[in-house]
Amino acid sequence: MQPVSATYETLLAQGAPKEVRCIIAGTTYTQAKIVSATIRAALFEQAATIGNAPAKELDLVLRNYGNIPRMAKIQVQFRLNNGTTQSEWLPKGTFYIDTRDEGNGVISITAFDAMLKADQSYTTSGNQGGWPKTDLQVVQNICSRIGVTLDNRTRAILTGGYQIQYPGYGEGAYTMRELLQFIGQMYAGNWWINDMYKLMLVG
Repeated sequence: MQPVSATYETLLAQGAPKEVRCIIAGTTYTQAKIVSATIRAALFEQAATIGNAPAKELDLVLRNYGNIPRMAKIQVQFRLNNGTTQSEWLPKGTFYIDTRDEGNGVISITAFDAMLKADQSYTTSGNQGGWPKTDLQVVQNICSRIGVTLDNRTRAILTGGYQIQYPGYGEGAYTMRELLQFIGQMYAGNWWINDMYKLMLVG
């Protein structure tokens, strides 16, 4: 849960509508420029499965959009707004542009969160030593590699000290996402990157 203000709680109880904005490469696109914004997130790829590490997807359509760099970072935020009172802006995820389609005055963007960066080999040339490593060491390293932080609640869960063997190098080596999946299975949970851009294990 994200910490929220008393104003947010009051507006939520009143049923105030949400207002969305997107910050793309440092430029803020307000609700007036957002035709649609849909976040798809499936923590459980199949019912009652563990060891998943899915990426969240953002489908975004903008008008009057100007210059948007390719592969730009998109930060999605929302607040409650009843027309006279507004809450603080809250994060709803960080994504990176994958595909884009321009036409008829709009741009349609598909973007994914940093979990896709985990689809790379864990090992690279020169870092094969020091195995086995603990589960927490591996997870912390993956966080650093894909540019997220580890949620403190997850840090408190990873107390098993499970030993991860050398995952190989080159063709056939395990990816960072595959190692997360293995560790998730050991803790009977699934991984995802939450709204606050932190890697989190959900039981």
